[in-house]
Amino acid sequence: MDWLRKHWKGAAYGLAGIVGTTIVGKIVDHYSDASIFATLWGLLVSCWALATTSVPIPLWLLTALVTAVLMYAIAIVKQLRTSSAKLRLSEDQQFVLHGVGVLNTQHAHEPTLDQISEMCGLTLSVTERITDQLRTKGLMRWKLEFVRGNWDVDSRYEHIAQMTKAGRDYLLDMDIDPSNPDHNQ
Repeated sequence: MDWLRKHWKGAAYGLAGIVGTTIVGKIVDHYSDASIFATLWGLLVSCWALATTSVPIPLWLLTALVTAVLMYAIAIVKQLRTSSAKLRLSEDQQFVLHGVGVLNTQHAHEPTLDQISEMCGLTLSVTERITDQLRTKGLMRWKLEFVRGNWDVDSRYEHIAQMTKAGRDYLLDMDIDPSNPDHNQ
């Protein structure tokens, strides 16, 4: 009796499981139709019969042919997706992206928003709007970096522009030479 006082929850859960399973089983037997299992079994038997029938060509050759056609179709779909995903940038967006590329190439560092704005000759708010558009298109990203000043008086956080692989590829696809800041399209 002492054991039952210590472990009464486990015994109750076990009893509840047995009773619950019995009730659910009775409800399922009453309301379900077992003919669906016969239909599924018939479908499985017909698929097996189809797979084991003799084919005038070897099955491995048929499998290789179907696999090749599917791989070719997948390649065509991928090609269509990448060609339709070409980015279209406005002149301002191309100009700012080119400016980021020039600052990366000529000065060998990642530029800040102020440097991009100064390089492109645009206001800070316009440059920020355009860089946000380029960021949403996946051509660049921002990195927040702590810049330490003299005696910690001028210390601050700055947004550093980093070009993504897609941004570098876009510059290369457009035949833009980032080492030439006077390049016009």
